[in-house]
Amino acid sequence: MVTLEKAPPRNGYHPAPLPPPRPVTLPVEAQPPRVVALVGFADATREQANHEAPETEIWAVNRCYSFLQRWNRWFEVHPPEHYQGLTGMREPGYLDLLRQSNSPVYMLHPAADVPNATRYPLPEMLAAGMRDYFTSSIAYMLALAVWEHKQGQGIAEVRLYGIDMAAYGEYAQQRPCVEYWLGVLDGSGVKVTLAQPCPLLAGERYGTHAEKRLWATAKSRIEMLKGQQRQYQADTAAYGGAQTELSALLAGYQWPPEVEATLRERRRNVADAQARANANLNATLGGLREAQQWLATVGAPQSESEEPERVAQPRL
Repeated sequence: MVTLEKAPPRNGYHPAPLPPPRPVTLPVEAQPPRVVALVGFADATREQANHEAPETEIWAVNRCYSFLQRWNRWFEVHPPEHYQGLTGMREPGYLDLLRQSNSPVYMLHPAADVPNATRYPLPEMLAAGMRDYFTSSIAYMLALAVWEHKQGQGIAEVRLYGIDMAAYGEYAQQRPCVEYWLGVLDGSGVKVTLAQPCPLLAGERYGTHAEKRLWATAKSRIEMLKGQQRQYQADTAAYGGAQTELSALLAGYQWPPEVEATLRERRRNVADAQARANANLNATLGGLREAQQWLATVGAPQSESEEPERVAQPRL
């Protein structure tokens, strides 16, 4: 870079300082389009978020830090006892991660001990007439995208990764709300892209009698989840055995201080790994219950041999 130095004033003349440059505002059509990727924890598609372009905004939540390589915003809208680890739903160190992150952490009630906590603008959104319908963290994320788009911070596209809304109570309570906000985005001119496979905004067209595809999808998901269940159960048992062995070693011998410290640290790491495996196991069991609920909801048989014959429609 070439730097031009000012010449010293001559004859005592001191020119007036130049006014600061005016900010340049690009016309709306010249603004780069915003692409926002919302990331959840469903394992079928969550890793795809790591392949997004650097300019894509990554909005993340809950345990996504365990696989995400970067994020621009974090959402923690739960009560303090939840994110403080008092309920067992967050691993040790989660709150420290929020404190140390350079990205804003959106909270309904910003915690004083999280320096980058940002108040979620719920009062402003409701005062502007947005619907008071928020049954999950994902709903808060989608609604904020709607709000910013309507406030002039245009969003060209919203992409969803790792968001299936198909575990625990998500299918019954949370999924309709998420699909509502996806519809609002769609109606606002924002392109909505769902990483596949994803059950959101999908279903058989009424009148086509295509239940078999839904049955096949649910059964395939059950088979996949049962495989995960076996793996996580084996992991949980293995980590439990390792903890027992390490505890026996610590109790049965007088180790040198440095060896004892190493063994204790190893036991802590194994305990953390067991907690993660157990959390994954619980999520898998929830997914199994929901997949079975799909079958029950549409009256599907549990096996092909139970499938009833179709009833012929009478000709009128």
